[in-house]
Amino acid sequence: AIGLCGLALFLALPILDFGAISAQSQMARYAAGRVPADEFDWRAMAFDFGPSGRRRLIELARSSSPGQRKLASAALASKNRYDVEEQVRKTDSAANLGTRLRVIPEGSALPPDLMSSIAATRYCRVGPCVVTLVDNRRAVIAGPLIKDDTVESAVLERDAKGVWSQDIHSRFVAKPSFRPNVGTAPVELRTVERRQLFVDGKPVGEAFE
Repeated sequence: AIGLCGLALFLALPILDFGAISAQSQMARYAAGRVPADEFDWRAMAFDFGPSGRRRLIELARSSSPGQRKLASAALASKNRYDVEEQVRKTDSAANLGTRLRVIPEGSALPPDLMSSIAATRYCRVGPCVVTLVDNRRAVIAGPLIKDDTVESAVLERDAKGVWSQDIHSRFVAKPSFRPNVGTAPVELRTVERRQLFVDGKPVGEAFE
């Protein structure tokens, strides 16, 4: 019993700040390049490692690297530990959007609001993505949500106030027999005739061949 009490007192000493030790370990691995930004434990740094973790995030938010500054600032601005990963992913997606996004028709300029809406989706976070402009208020985005052969797409719409957002009712999943590279593969819009069940003059369920 005396030994256990002694161990408890030793572990409670200020010199054994496990939050500081963990934060230092994370920072050392990150600085050495052993942990990429998308695998860095931003949530733990912001909420699990105590004041030491947040102090380290503040250091990153003041670093010379624009990417590190944005990600650290996103982690610090998160309201709770469950919001950290989503905020960091959105920030990372926005920072890398220029290298991942392909626009159809080629060379078309996208409004800033549409770019922000695309960055908020998950379609450009894993790899190349493509957005096809349908008209001045609709666009279709496609890309891989996970690293397999699944390609998903959704419609982005501009409302009466000019704000672009993803249509929550439209999400299309395709599993081609090949792995398409949406960054280079031919992309086009086609009109396809489908069958649809109607009840009392209103569509019911999904359309089918």
